[in-house]
Amino acid sequence: MGGTLGAIATGFFAVETGVLATGSWSQLGEQAIAVAATYAFAGIGTVVILGFVSWIVGLRVDQTDEEMGLDLALHSENAYGAASGSPVGGLVP
Repeated sequence: MGGTLGAIATGFFAVETGVLATGSWSQLGEQAIAVAATYAFAGIGTVVILGFVSWIVGLRVDQTDEEMGLDLALHSENAYGAASGSPVGGLVP
């Protein structure tokens, strides 16, 4: 979010080409196009990577492992000493 705001603000505050210096909105438009292209690149890249990972190892665990709890199913141990069912070992009522 900060990078997006900074990239858009560059269109306003650029010393030689910004809106405040020249009154022209062209630099702001170029900055907005660059932000949109970056979002598209990141989104498409994420979908490609998720598809590859899903194809190789899958994105979800088995339903029985999820119901049992991943700490017990994958690591053979209970998290936080949760024998009492409480996430902090019975300290919370």
